[in-house]
Order: sequence, then structure tokens, then C-alpha cells
Amino acid sequence: MEERPFPYDVHLYDRRFLNCFQRHAVVFMKRLGIEVDWLFYNALPTAGSIFQQMVVENKPKYALQSPYFAEEDLALLGVGVHEQHAESLDDLLPVIHQQIQANGCAFLSGDVYYFAHCPEYRSKHAQHVVVLRQANANGTWDIVDDNAASVLCEYRYPQEVLDQFFQNDGGRRMFCLEWTPTPLSDIEPVIRRRHETFLNNRTDDTWFYHNLEPVLDNSLACDTTKYRALHDVFTLLAGSRHCFARYLAITAAPDVIQERVARFAEEASVLKSLMVMAQVTGKLRRRDVLERCAALAGLEADYLNDLRVASN
Repeated sequence: MEERPFPYDVHLYDRRFLNCFQRHAVVFMKRLGIEVDWLFYNALPTAGSIFQQMVVENKPKYALQSPYFAEEDLALLGVGVHEQHAESLDDLLPVIHQQIQANGCAFLSGDVYYFAHCPEYRSKHAQHVVVLRQANANGTWDIVDDNAASVLCEYRYPQEVLDQFFQNDGGRRMFCLEWTPTPLSDIEPVIRRRHETFLNNRTDDTWFYHNLEPVLDNSLACDTTKYRALHDVFTLLAGSRHCFARYLAITAAPDVIQERVARFAEEASVLKSLMVMAQVTGKLRRRDVLERCAALAGLEADYLNDLRVASN
């Protein structure tokens, strides 16, 4: 399977925080000239919310619910997203070609089991979204999707593989993007106000940072399960703050605030890596993990206080 690198900001638009559709959408909206980085104004889910969903409710990382990517925020950018359902891929082809002609992309949902470039190929069923870029005269399609390292690449597949991908997904759907260009002068003041409201209404939940030890000691789950869930918690904390730091940069927030948010993201990434190591070796650097996790509370308190002072 030939894999061709796809140009985009790999460091910013990654899969730590964004799910597959969100990442595909922001990458391709950015290519269209849409001011997608303003959407990161509320990419700041609390640790308590992430813990509740990843550990208590045992959700997969991509299923995180947060205020980010809300319909009303997309609408402010002039963007509308709607689902189109059909019984077969052939039924969607007119819409797919229209979307590609208008936007250079169409977002198709399906089952990763059928794509050779996916780690789940012929071994695991999972819902996923890929980007259709072009239909070729020989019956193949050019698509963009994650490689094994979650970096976007270009692939080429015959339509019968796309048919299998689509037909075996329970939703049998695609996501359509509509865009009316909106001046940044109309977007910026509204987003800034929404950001201030978001900060003022945000409940600072620090329980997780100070109570990781009883989570690790919980006898109702094996170590592997706990390490995997906590890996997702720290991944989401790191990825969301990394995206949020981009919003701070484009709004020219004070350097000290940007540096504190970036440091939080870096420290959460270290904890993510320590959880990867624990899953591989079965051994956890317990004291180091507990101390680093508790330190996140102080980092977060500092930058949240600075943000609220700056916005008032």
C-alpha cells in the first residue's frame, strides 16, 4: 500500500485532542481559508470531565464530549456541517462529487476493517471517517487518512474497498461541509466574548490531580486497564491545552500565560509517555507519576488565574 505524505500542520492538528472527523475537518477547512484556530477558544475541558468520561464511564478517547467544535461556533465561521445518509455508496456519488468540486474534499464514514493502511485491517471493526479527494478514471479513489502514527497521508483504493468500508458501517453516512466566507472582523470580537463567558462559567475541577493514587489502587480494574485509561486522560489534557495555546497565540495573550499553558501541555505529555511505558513494561514509576500529576494542579491554577485577570 503506497503511502504519500500529506502537507498540513502536523504538530498542531494532531489526534491527541481532536477525533478523526474534527481533525480531518479542521485541516481541510484551514486549506479553504477558514479561520479554524479561533475554534480553540474553549479547547479546555476540565480534568474532572475527562476523568469521568475516560476512566469512570470507560469511553474511547475519540468519544470525549466537550464544548469544542460546537455548531454555533462553526456557524460563526460561516460553516455548516450536516449528515447525508444512503443505502449504498453509489447513491451518495453525486453529493460526493459536488463536495469535492466545492471544497476539495468529502468526509465519508465507515469501518476501518477494510482499509489496508489501518492497524485494525482485517482484525477489528471500528467506525472511522476518511477524506475522499478525487475519483480517478480507472475506478480508484484518492483518499486522505491517518497512518499508523496518526499522521495524515494520501492513499489510493479501488471503489470496491470504499463500498465495503461504507456498507459495513451502521450509520451509512457522510458529512457535508457548507461554507459562506466570513470576515475575521466579524468573527474575532464574538469569539473573544464567548471565550470570556466560557472562562467565567468554567468550574475548576482539580480532584483528579490530587487523587490519582486511589485510582491506581482501585482493585476493581487490572493495571493494564487503568494504565490505558489514564494514558487517554493525559493525552487529552496535553492535546487540548496544546490547541488552546494556539488560540492564545493568535489573540496575542501575554507571553507568561502562553508559556504556562505550553508547560502544562508538556508535563501532561510526559505523564502520557509514562503511561505508555507502564503498559509496555507492566511497571509504573509511581512516585514520579503522582508528583507530576499533582503539579499539574498548580500549573493550571496559575494560568487560569492569569487568564481571568487578563479578561477583566
